[in-house]
Amino acid sequence: MKSTLATLLLLASFATASSAQNTDEQILRLEQAQLEATVKGDSAALSEFMAEDYFEVGPSGETMSYGQALDTYKSGVFASAKIESAKIRS
Repeated sequence: MKSTLATLLLLASFATASSAQNTDEQILRLEQAQLEATVKGDSAALSEFMAEDYFEVGPSGETMSYGQALDTYKSGVFASAKIESAKIRS
């Protein structure tokens, strides 16, 4: 009985770790897709990542609304973007 319980607990811990890893990988894929859409200036794809009440605060404190951000990204302002490191916390 104890070995069965231990086996079940071990399997549950593997399933949880695997699920978390899959979630982390999915988040990184979505982030990469957003960066690619940003560099391409693909406002249709970007609108899928942003809610209509989206706003962005830039490094100097200026704010952009959803529409302003889409217009900015559509203009091709970003020549490149990449994820250098990522740590996903849950």
